[in-house]
Amino acid sequence: MLFFDGMNNKEKRFEDERRRQKRDKAKDDYGRIMITAEYVAMAMCVAKSMKIKCFVSKEEADPQVSYVSMSNGCIPVTGDSDILAYGFPQEQGQRKVVIVQSYEQMWYRVIDLDANTEPGEYRLLDLCNKHGRIVFQLYA
Repeated sequence: MLFFDGMNNKEKRFEDERRRQKRDKAKDDYGRIMITAEYVAMAMCVAKSMKIKCFVSKEEADPQVSYVSMSNGCIPVTGDSDILAYGFPQEQGQRKVVIVQSYEQMWYRVIDLDANTEPGEYRLLDLCNKHGRIVFQLYA
């Protein structure tokens, strides 16, 4: 399944503008994909031709991806770690989230929440195991 973000969230307009300005200042556009309505429409056509279900969320897709991954025991693959705040599969051995940072350069992280660690070694993981989700705020 593919989920696309819908409209911009009005509450994030200042953050969206800050990110747009940062992107505009970047010197190298190589590998950067401009996600436009046309891009999403073409991606959906390609996915549908491959029998992949597609959905466009009202705003951000993170809550929907989280719900579907928990309901169906799927491992979410996303470019955004916000999904950790909404929840993820809780079955042992499937508590993973894949964060893709650059598909072109094959940079990604697999967050394995079933990692064999000692309590206290990773405090966020301890909180996740206790409460079933991780919520954190990063400041730029």
